[in-house]
Amino acid sequence: MEWKGEQATMKNKRRIEERLESYKLFFDRFRYSSSLTADIDGKWRTWPDLTAEGKLDFMLVNAAASGIPFEPLAEVMRDAMGDLPQAVREEAALRVALRYQQELHELWKLLPREQEPASLIEGFKQVLGKQSLAALKAEGQGKQPGRQPSRSKGIER
Repeated sequence: MEWKGEQATMKNKRRIEERLESYKLFFDRFRYSSSLTADIDGKWRTWPDLTAEGKLDFMLVNAAASGIPFEPLAEVMRDAMGDLPQAVREEAALRVALRYQQELHELWKLLPREQEPASLIEGFKQVLGKQSLAALKAEGQGKQPGRQPSRSKGIER
Protein backbone atom coordinates (compact mmCIF):
# COMPACT_ATOMS: atom_id res chain seq x y z
CA MET A 1 0.00 0.00 0.00
CA GLU A 2 1.38 3.39 -0.97
CA TRP A 3 0.93 6.23 1.50
CA LYS A 4 -0.15 9.61 0.15
CA GLY A 5 -0.79 13.04 1.57
CA GLU A 6 -2.02 13.12 5.16
CA GLN A 7 -1.58 9.33 5.59
CA ALA A 8 2.11 9.63 4.68
CA THR A 9 2.50 12.51 7.12
CA MET A 10 0.83 10.52 9.91
CA LYS A 11 2.96 7.46 9.14
CA ASN A 12 6.11 9.59 9.23
CA LYS A 13 5.01 11.23 12.49
CA ARG A 14 4.47 7.78 14.07
CA ARG A 15 7.94 6.69 12.94
CA ILE A 16 9.50 9.79 14.51
CA GLU A 17 7.55 9.21 17.73
CA GLU A 18 8.70 5.57 17.81
CA ARG A 19 12.34 6.59 17.27
CA LEU A 20 12.02 9.22 20.00
CA GLU A 21 10.55 6.73 22.48
CA SER A 22 13.28 4.24 21.63
CA TYR A 23 15.93 6.96 22.10
CA LYS A 24 14.46 7.99 25.46
CA LEU A 25 14.41 4.38 26.67
CA PHE A 26 17.99 3.82 25.51
CA PHE A 27 19.14 7.05 27.13
CA ASP A 28 17.31 6.45 30.43
CA ARG A 29 18.65 2.89 30.57
CA PHE A 30 22.18 4.22 30.10
CA ARG A 31 21.79 7.21 32.42
CA TYR A 32 20.65 5.10 35.37
CA SER A 33 22.94 2.13 34.79
CA SER A 34 26.55 1.44 35.60
CA SER A 35 27.43 1.27 31.88
CA LEU A 36 30.53 3.10 30.75
CA THR A 37 31.12 5.30 27.74
CA ALA A 38 34.18 7.12 26.49
CA ASP A 39 34.35 10.73 27.65
CA ILE A 40 35.91 13.52 25.61
CA ASP A 41 39.32 12.85 27.18
CA GLY A 42 39.11 9.15 26.21
CA LYS A 43 38.53 7.90 29.76
CA TRP A 44 35.61 5.55 30.38
CA ARG A 45 32.98 6.87 32.78
CA THR A 46 29.42 6.31 33.93
CA TRP A 47 26.81 9.01 33.18
CA PRO A 48 27.13 10.86 36.51
CA ASP A 49 30.92 11.03 36.08
CA LEU A 50 30.93 12.22 32.45
CA THR A 51 31.96 15.81 31.81
CA ALA A 52 29.24 18.16 30.57
CA GLU A 53 30.88 18.04 27.15
CA GLY A 54 30.90 14.23 27.27
CA LYS A 55 27.21 14.11 28.20
CA LEU A 56 26.31 16.48 25.39
CA ASP A 57 28.41 14.56 22.87
CA PHE A 58 26.91 11.21 23.94
CA MET A 59 23.39 12.54 23.55
CA LEU A 60 24.05 14.21 20.18
CA VAL A 61 25.83 11.25 18.62
CA ASN A 62 23.07 8.84 19.64
CA ALA A 63 20.29 11.27 18.66
CA ALA A 64 21.83 11.78 15.23
CA ALA A 65 22.19 8.02 14.74
CA SER A 66 18.54 7.58 15.80
CA GLY A 67 17.19 10.36 13.55
CA ILE A 68 15.80 12.41 16.43
CA PRO A 69 14.49 15.88 15.43
CA PHE A 70 15.78 18.98 17.23
CA GLU A 71 12.77 19.95 19.37
CA PRO A 72 12.29 16.63 21.19
CA LEU A 73 16.06 16.28 21.55
CA ALA A 74 16.28 19.71 23.16
CA GLU A 75 13.60 18.69 25.65
CA VAL A 76 15.44 15.48 26.60
CA MET A 77 18.72 17.39 26.89
CA ARG A 78 17.23 20.08 29.13
CA ASP A 79 15.95 17.34 31.42
CA ALA A 80 19.27 15.47 31.43
CA MET A 81 21.54 18.48 31.87
CA GLY A 82 19.22 20.91 33.64
CA ASP A 83 21.01 20.51 36.97
CA LEU A 84 24.23 21.94 35.50
CA PRO A 85 24.82 25.70 35.66
CA GLN A 86 23.93 27.53 32.44
CA ALA A 87 27.54 28.67 31.89
CA VAL A 88 28.72 25.03 32.04
CA ARG A 89 26.04 23.92 29.54
CA GLU A 90 26.94 26.79 27.19
CA GLU A 91 30.66 26.05 27.35
CA ALA A 92 30.03 22.34 26.66
CA ALA A 93 27.82 23.22 23.67
CA LEU A 94 30.43 25.57 22.23
CA ARG A 95 33.24 23.06 22.71
CA VAL A 96 31.26 20.28 21.00
CA ALA A 97 30.21 22.59 18.16
CA LEU A 98 33.80 23.78 17.65
CA ARG A 99 35.19 20.23 17.67
CA TYR A 100 32.58 19.09 15.12
CA GLN A 101 33.36 22.08 12.90
CA GLN A 102 37.07 21.34 13.09
CA GLU A 103 36.38 17.74 12.05
CA LEU A 104 34.22 18.94 9.15
CA HIS A 105 36.97 21.34 8.08
CA GLU A 106 39.45 18.45 8.01
CA LEU A 107 37.01 16.44 5.86
CA TRP A 108 36.63 19.37 3.41
CA LYS A 109 40.41 19.37 3.04
CA LEU A 110 40.26 15.75 1.82
CA LEU A 111 38.18 16.69 -1.22
CA PRO A 112 39.91 17.55 -4.51
CA ARG A 113 40.38 21.32 -4.83
CA GLU A 114 38.97 21.45 -8.36
CA GLN A 115 35.55 20.38 -7.06
CA GLU A 116 33.12 22.93 -5.62
CA PRO A 117 30.37 20.70 -4.16
CA ALA A 118 27.28 22.26 -2.61
CA SER A 119 27.80 20.25 0.57
CA LEU A 120 30.34 18.00 2.20
CA ILE A 121 28.10 14.99 1.65
CA GLU A 122 27.74 15.79 -2.07
CA GLY A 123 31.51 16.19 -2.34
CA PHE A 124 32.15 12.75 -0.89
CA LYS A 125 29.42 11.20 -3.03
CA GLN A 126 31.20 12.64 -6.10
CA VAL A 127 34.58 11.34 -4.98
CA LEU A 128 33.35 7.92 -3.89
CA GLY A 129 30.85 7.43 -6.67
CA LYS A 130 28.65 4.45 -6.05
CA GLN A 131 31.31 2.47 -4.25
CA SER A 132 30.85 1.86 -0.56
CA LEU A 133 33.57 2.64 1.93
CA ALA A 134 33.89 -1.10 2.69
CA ALA A 135 34.45 -1.79 -1.02
CA LEU A 136 37.13 0.90 -1.22
CA LYS A 137 38.89 -0.49 1.85
CA ALA A 138 38.71 -4.03 0.49
CA GLU A 139 40.08 -2.85 -2.86
CA GLY A 140 42.99 -1.19 -1.10
CA GLN A 141 43.70 -4.32 0.96
CA GLY A 142 43.11 -6.83 -1.82
CA LYS A 143 40.08 -8.33 -0.04
CA GLN A 144 36.51 -8.96 -1.04
CA PRO A 145 33.98 -6.47 0.34
CA GLY A 146 32.10 -7.62 3.40
CA ARG A 147 31.09 -6.57 6.86
CA GLN A 148 34.02 -6.27 9.21
CA PRO A 149 33.51 -7.65 12.73
CA SER A 150 32.94 -4.97 15.34
CA ARG A 151 35.65 -4.31 17.87
CA SER A 152 33.28 -2.34 20.09
CA LYS A 153 33.12 -3.54 23.69
CA GLY A 154 30.53 -1.19 25.07
CA ILE A 155 28.71 1.96 24.25
CA GLU A 156 30.95 4.19 22.23
CA ARG A 157 30.78 6.11 19.00
